[in-house]
Amino acid sequence: MKAVPIQFPSLPSPDGRDASLEAGDWIIQLGPLVADLSKYAANWWKKMLLATTAKYEHGLGADPLSRLRITAPENAPLSAGFERLDQRVTSLLLQSVPKAIKDEIIAACELTTTQILFRVLRTYQPGGLVEKSRLLEDLTTVPTVKSASEAVSALRLWKRKASRANELAAQLPDPLLLIRTLDGMARPIVDGSSQASFRIATFRMNHSLDICPSLDRQCLALLRFAPG
Repeated sequence: MKAVPIQFPSLPSPDGRDASLEAGDWIIQLGPLVADLSKYAANWWKKMLLATTAKYEHGLGADPLSRLRITAPENAPLSAGFERLDQRVTSLLLQSVPKAIKDEIIAACELTTTQILFRVLRTYQPGGLVEKSRLLEDLTTVPTVKSASEAVSALRLWKRKASRANELAAQLPDPLLLIRTLDGMARPIVDGSSQASFRIATFRMNHSLDICPSLDRQCLALLRFAPG
């Protein structure tokens, strides 16, 4: 075990509109940090995460009553031989979750890695119905942007949400609606630059985006509209 101090990134509050998306990103960020704790930590973490997400995904497809009976996987068999690592990661997880969730974890005595991860998944519900509904709604809702920098940030977030919807195998809205949303977000850039307006108009014409749009063409447009 490394003695070097390591701190996990803070998990955002579950009250935010993009809380499910942020929780998924937060879990992804933990992988390299856990792997740096010891030689075998990466394999241990992968095993813990797979077991916990499998239980969580099973709960997503269960009826409400059955879902209440689904709990976190048994931590002891998974952490056999890695008890100290488990305690280290448990401590780091407790420091990174919001206080309200930490209080619930302590009150329920869920002081193992799998129990904390399962609590986070059930609270934020990444991949659940709420996240899918909000993703599809956000893909067709034009946010208010007042500058080119805000427009670029909005386009990048839109791109992230489109990728996430694809990961969840969600049925994307009609391409015309998606193009209309991108139009609204890119408006501050287009209106402020004749060169940008000309290039975008040329691109749209060459790829028939306004005549017979498809999701494949939409992806091409997205790469041009949302850099990075």
